[in-house]
Amino acid sequence: TGIVRTTEIIKSLMAFSRNEKEEYTDYNIQNGVKDVLVILKSRYHERIKITEQYDSSLPNIICNANGIGQVLMNLISNAIDAIPERGEVSIKVKYLSKSDEIIIQINDSGIGIPQAIIDKIFDPFFTTKDVGKGTGLGLYISYNMIKSHQGTIDVDSELGKGTTFTVKLPRCLYKGN
Repeated sequence: TGIVRTTEIIKSLMAFSRNEKEEYTDYNIQNGVKDVLVILKSRYHERIKITEQYDSSLPNIICNANGIGQVLMNLISNAIDAIPERGEVSIKVKYLSKSDEIIIQINDSGIGIPQAIIDKIFDPFFTTKDVGKGTGLGLYISYNMIKSHQGTIDVDSELGKGTTFTVKLPRCLYKGN
């Protein structure tokens, strides 16, 4: 178990810290969310109600598709993990044409994050999950991926009521693309 866990941590760090030039391509956030939900279905099926809401005018974004896909996977997976029994996860994706930004909100009805630790959740190796259940790298990698896209990620949480992560990404990292 220790070797498997260490291997996962090393793979995650290597994937994040690669110095290769990242490919920026067209990415459809709605399709990305749907792909993540298919992969995670066995973890929430018949236990958690998932609602999705997308702007009808939602454009593709120019981004590191693998990186943003990993961010979606991490945030949705964490939302599911935050719900011990039955609950809801809401995923909303909006396009703000004035600022040319995509806003992704993932809200869960889970246990919430204590205010005493909320400032630590993006730190490497910080986790509230049981030993062997998490590496403490998901939010750290997500935070850095969003920053590398000149975006922001914020969290709002209330114990016993749930958590909302809000990601803001420019639609096109390099103007003119």
